[in-house]
Amino acid sequence: MQNAARLGIDPIAADYVAISHGHYDHGGGTRALIEAGFKGTLITGKGMFDKKYATDGVSLEYLGLDFDEGFLGEAGIPHRIAKGGMEKIADGIFVLSAFPRIHTEEVANPRFLVERNGQRSIDDFSDEISLAVDSPKGFILLLGCSHPGVMNIIDAARAALPGPIYAVIGGTHLVEASPERLEIAVRFIKNLDIEVIGVSHCTGTRGVAELAKIGKKFFKNTTGHALFIDGLGN
Repeated sequence: MQNAARLGIDPIAADYVAISHGHYDHGGGTRALIEAGFKGTLITGKGMFDKKYATDGVSLEYLGLDFDEGFLGEAGIPHRIAKGGMEKIADGIFVLSAFPRIHTEEVANPRFLVERNGQRSIDDFSDEISLAVDSPKGFILLLGCSHPGVMNIIDAARAALPGPIYAVIGGTHLVEASPERLEIAVRFIKNLDIEVIGVSHCTGTRGVAELAKIGKKFFKNTTGHALFIDGLGN
C-alpha cells in the first residue's frame, strides 16, 4: 500500500485484483487491501485456498494465505475463479490458467506441498494464473511465479492469444532449477520472438545473469519499474 501511494496509484479504486497463486508472498496483501476499502472483484485460479506448505523433509512451513472465502463473503467481495484456457476480464485484458504441462523437464519441486481432502501431496500449482494485456505492439504476458513452468506458460499463451506476444514480465521461478533445466529455459526464452523480457526475483542470480546476455530487450524487473507502451492507456 505504501509503495502504491509513492507511485501515485490507488489500488483501492481498482475494478479487479488477480492473485497468481495461493502463496503468502503473492496474495498476502489482499486482506489489507480489502480492509482498506477495496470493493472490486478478486480473480484467482481453482484451488487457490488449498493449504500450501514447504517442507525440508522433517518439518512443515505454512505458505498459504491469511484469509479465506468466508472473509471474502463477509467483505462482499465477488470471487471469480478462472476455468481454464483464456478468459476475458475486461477490454484487452485476459486471464490464462490450467496450463498444459508439455515441457517434461519442468517438474514440480517436491519441497512444495498442497493439502487437498485432508491429504498432502506435491503441489502441482494447478491454481496458478497469468494475465495478458493487449497493446498496439502485441500482448504483454504478466507472469506470477511460473511454478507450472515458464516454458509451459509461455507456450500456452502463444497458443491461446489471438496475436503475437510483445513482452513477458514477471517471475520465472528458475531460482531452484538444475543447471540443465536452467540452460534449456534460458535458451527457450532467448529464442522467443519477443521484444521485451523483464524477469523478477524468483528467476535467481544465475538465471538473471544468463538472461541479461540477451541484450537491450532484457531488464531485471523490481518494484517501481514502469514499462510504457505507445498507445496503451496512460
